[in-house]
Amino acid sequence: MNPYNIYCIAFDNSERKKSMQHRFTSASVEATFFEPIDKTGDIVAKYIENLPNKITHICGGASLTASSIAILKDFLNSDKSYGIICEDDIHIRKSFNTDIIEIINFVDKLDKCPDVILLGYLLSFTPNWNSRSINNTFTYQTDYPHDVWGTQMYMFSKAGATRMLELYDKPYDELCKNFGSYGADWLFTKTPTRALIYPMLAVEDNSKEYEHYGQNVFHKSCHAYNFNDSYV
Repeated sequence: MNPYNIYCIAFDNSERKKSMQHRFTSASVEATFFEPIDKTGDIVAKYIENLPNKITHICGGASLTASSIAILKDFLNSDKSYGIICEDDIHIRKSFNTDIIEIINFVDKLDKCPDVILLGYLLSFTPNWNSRSINNTFTYQTDYPHDVWGTQMYMFSKAGATRMLELYDKPYDELCKNFGSYGADWLFTKTPTRALIYPMLAVEDNSKEYEHYGQNVFHKSCHAYNFNDSYV
């Protein structure tokens, strides 16, 4: 039995969901598709009630953050040792099932598991921050800077989920005051103790177009640098 649950936040896009189902099936990976909390519903409305401008992108960000909070709570009620949250526009490693067990075995031997371990993120170079080898295949790296972005895939233990809930299960005005933002990758990937795995287990599939030119260039460069035939 797997010691982890994978939660894929699947937005209302049938093509993206179909594509992710194909990728999970191709890699024999079991995942639960989690429908995001309605950005026009009561939960998000409560979350942002003290913000002066409840504009669309704030509601969308609130939905993603509130959905992640709901997943953390669901995970804490499970019998699994680790939870994994991922987006619905990623390529995953064909050897994911073997890779994740090797990584978990490594993490289990640490004196203390970090709150969050990034398995997929946005980076256009090979990282080298306080690095340790995992079976000569992956590196486990700590002390990464705040300008590593992306919530493509990340893993956490029961203690890590509890820590994130303590920090982030709050209204958006409080999150903005404490952390300067309400975005998921400003919050969940920036916990006090964190690490990343390289090579990534999940690489953004580059299917989304951004209005901002710089965002487009950055996302495309991250995809081009990291994607290869190890992924499906």
